[in-house]
Amino acid sequence: MSETSIVAILASVGIVLAGTAGADAAVLASAVQSGLPDELVAFVAEHPDSRLAPEALLLASQISLGRPEDAATSRVNPDLYCKLRITRTTEGKALVSWESTGASALGLVPLGIAAGTGVPASGQQEIEGGDFAQVTMTAMDAAGNRIRCWVALSGNDGDFETLASQGDDGVLIISA
Repeated sequence: MSETSIVAILASVGIVLAGTAGADAAVLASAVQSGLPDELVAFVAEHPDSRLAPEALLLASQISLGRPEDAATSRVNPDLYCKLRITRTTEGKALVSWESTGASALGLVPLGIAAGTGVPASGQQEIEGGDFAQVTMTAMDAAGNRIRCWVALSGNDGDFETLASQGDDGVLIISA
């Protein structure tokens, strides 16, 4: 896994690295990709002295408890805003709703939106949620400023790999 990939994965959930990405950052990035709280707790058990351990525990608790809504506004461009919500609709299904302002491009991972169709500034889509679902939204303005929102539905036996594989290339950045 490249250092750029590690930084991107950790940044997608709000963990920012200062300095170079060490071996512990690569292990944490893999745990984040799994989307499972147990993997994050295992990271802390294996790397108790890591400077990333507190963030891993915080992320594990947020995923375990669920994070049904998130919003963010760019510090650089206050017109750049994103809001993301997820709710369980029926067993095995979840509804993802999003809205944004000031974005020239949006990415919604992993909604399985075909590249080239565009992502509207606001919308909703039902997804297979199983017992666990996590969705990340990235909004980018014309100057390249980015913000991210992420949500999660809690569960014990989630199949995050199935959900994550719905995207064509993993990360969809589609011009709005």
